[in-house]
Amino acid sequence: MTICVGFIPNKKTAMLMQDSEVTYPGIDLTQDIAEKILPINNYAIAGRIGNPLYAEEILDLLKRSGDIKDPLELKAKLEDAYHEIRNRKFIVGILRQFGFNDIKEVSASNIDPEIRRAILEKAGNPQGFGVEIMIAYNYNEPGLYIINFPGTATMTKETKGYFAWGSGGIKAIDIMGNVLERFRWQSDLSLEDAVLTLIDAGIASEKHTGVRRPFRISYVTRDIPEGFKAEEPRIGTLDTKMLNMVLHTKPNTNEEVIRDAVKLLLKPMKQEDVEQRTREMVDYLKSKVNLGIEFDNYFGLKR
Repeated sequence: MTICVGFIPNKKTAMLMQDSEVTYPGIDLTQDIAEKILPINNYAIAGRIGNPLYAEEILDLLKRSGDIKDPLELKAKLEDAYHEIRNRKFIVGILRQFGFNDIKEVSASNIDPEIRRAILEKAGNPQGFGVEIMIAYNYNEPGLYIINFPGTATMTKETKGYFAWGSGGIKAIDIMGNVLERFRWQSDLSLEDAVLTLIDAGIASEKHTGVRRPFRISYVTRDIPEGFKAEEPRIGTLDTKMLNMVLHTKPNTNEEVIRDAVKLLLKPMKQEDVEQRTREMVDYLKSKVNLGIEFDNYFGLKR
């Protein structure tokens, strides 16, 4: 399993955070997947929870479904993609096992009741199609969708609204509620406060088996920096290595240091500046905290 947290910090931004670990059901195997958060189009990004292969098929079908003009069309096409892939797996994997091509055939009066019961039990078992998709979108306003078994998408578009799904989701929800209590009198959160909130949720969720760093944060925003067209949303992704340096450091220092590190993390950066900016982050954190050899080893730093 894995975890995905969706968050709407303000009226211009919708965010997703995911860990990197995938645990394959039935076998003792975990795998780090570098890009769990994927763009659907210029207006939406998606996170994958559960079976990564089924999720990949759903998202591929969604991306190939044509232009998506608004949140309602996004919801409808997400549900259609989910049901098409689920139905395909059900027909090939279960119905044909018993010699059927359509679920309607199972209701015929001459069908063995034991066979009928076995098929219907599998059809209603969420473990047979263990996949969820979370989408952060930003058309005229930000919002989140989560779709899971049996295939109906749930939406929130409230500022300070959030979803936390997958392993460790309860721990993440608990910490999100506690952190947001501090912002009860603020209608909007800054991107800086939003990242700090997600960092807290990520650290909490790691207490659950099956959730592990590195974490990744991406967002769709209309808070447009200089150089971007004002009428278009922008998809942003925080540098994974720098983000996880902040996560690694947080339990060992105070909020002021972490807040300053997040400010550095959020500064606009060109691809060619990544190495220099990473060095700046390392130097800043090490100037404030004694991080030791574990930090260097984990992030592959030369001593």
